[in-house]
Amino acid sequence: MGELAVDTYIKSNYDVGFMLYEWLPKHLHLWTSILVTKEEHSVITSNTKKLTKSENPNSELEYNLKRNMEHYKGVSDIGFWVKE
Repeated sequence: MGELAVDTYIKSNYDVGFMLYEWLPKHLHLWTSILVTKEEHSVITSNTKKLTKSENPNSELEYNLKRNMEHYKGVSDIGFWVKE
């Protein structure tokens, strides 16, 4: 995550405004974390494999599903919303 942020910052010609007001709000999900039990983790893994039908954790489809937190549905009673 840090490498992606630094690379983007360099490519933006060190534009702090771009990073703060455009890039960061669209990529804040990269720093999201939650605590889950072993049982919940197995559900998340199963959900991810069902949604992507792939074992490739680096696929664009899997990234987009995780970005939208689709793989957490049905795991716990925690409610959250993602604003596009």
